[in-house]
Amino acid sequence: MEAICSGLCNSKSDVEDLLELLFFENVFTLNKELEWLINQKLISKGNFTLKLFSSIVVFILFIILEEYEESQKLRGTQLGRAILASSLSPDIALLIYDELERAIQSLALDNELHLLYLVTPLNNVPLWSNYINWHNFYNIWLKLPKQLLRVGRLIGISEKFFFERLQGLKVRSNRELQVHLRFLSSLALYELINERTLCEVAERFSINRGALQSLQQQSSTYACMIVAFCDRLGWNYLKIILEGFAERLMFGIRKDLTDLVKISGIDGKRARAFHNSHITTIASLAVTPKIEIAKILRSAVPFIKYHRSFAYYY
Repeated sequence: MEAICSGLCNSKSDVEDLLELLFFENVFTLNKELEWLINQKLISKGNFTLKLFSSIVVFILFIILEEYEESQKLRGTQLGRAILASSLSPDIALLIYDELERAIQSLALDNELHLLYLVTPLNNVPLWSNYINWHNFYNIWLKLPKQLLRVGRLIGISEKFFFERLQGLKVRSNRELQVHLRFLSSLALYELINERTLCEVAERFSINRGALQSLQQQSSTYACMIVAFCDRLGWNYLKIILEGFAERLMFGIRKDLTDLVKISGIDGKRARAFHNSHITTIASLAVTPKIEIAKILRSAVPFIKYHRSFAYYY
C-alpha cells in the first residue's frame, strides 16, 4: 500500500518488480492475492470507465486499479493516502475509520472525555495487564459525574462486564475488554489534562508513574496521527476539535495553555505561572520585560544547582 500511495509503484508490473526485490516466503502472486481478496469480500470489482469513477477498487489495499486499453495503472485512494500520511497500519486504520465515522454521528461535546477517548491508543491490554484492579476501576466508575457516565455508556461501557470481572469469570469478548481498558486510560488522561499531578493520578488509578508517563507520550503521538488522518480524509470539523490534544497530553495541561507550551523550555507548570500573571499568548510574552519573566519563573520552579557530575539537584 505504501509503495502505491506514495507513487513508487504505478502499475502491477511495478509492484511485481518490487516484490521480487524483497525477501518473502510463500508469497502469492499479485493476481492470486487479488483473487483471494475478492473471494473474501475484502475488495470489490467492477467494469467501469474512468468517467464513472473507476473500475476496480481494492479497498483493503486502499488502491484504485484503472484500466487503460492494455495497461493497468495503480493509484492510491483518498483513504490510502490518509493512512500513509498518518503512519497508521492498514488494519488499525480500518478500525479507526469505522470508529471515527460512528463518532461523527453521535459525539458527546458537553465534556472532553469522548474526544479524549478518540485520541487514546486502541490497544491498552499490555499497559494494564500488571496494574488492572477491577474493584478500583468499578469504584471509579460509580463515582463519575453523570456527563462522564453518559460518555462511557455511549462508547460501550457495561456494568455487566464489571460484574463478570469482579466474579473472576473469563473474558468472552476481547473487543469488549479493549473498550473498557481504553476507557480507563482515557479517564487517567482526562485527569492529567485537567492538571492533576502525575503522582495523584497514578495513585488513584493504581498504576506505576512510568507506565502512566508512557501512556501520556503514546497518546500524544497517536493524537497527531489521528489529526493527520482526519485532515487527509477531509473531515475538517473533526480535525478542528481534535487539534491541540497532542500538546495537552504531552504536557498535561488545559486548553488555555496550548499556545504557551509551544515555546521550547516552557512546560505546564511554567505556562500556568505565566497565565496566572495574565501572560496568555506568545505575543504577550514577547513584549513582557525580562525582569518580569525572571520573577515569574523564580516563583514557578525550584532552584537548581549545577553539580560537577553534570547532575541536577533540586
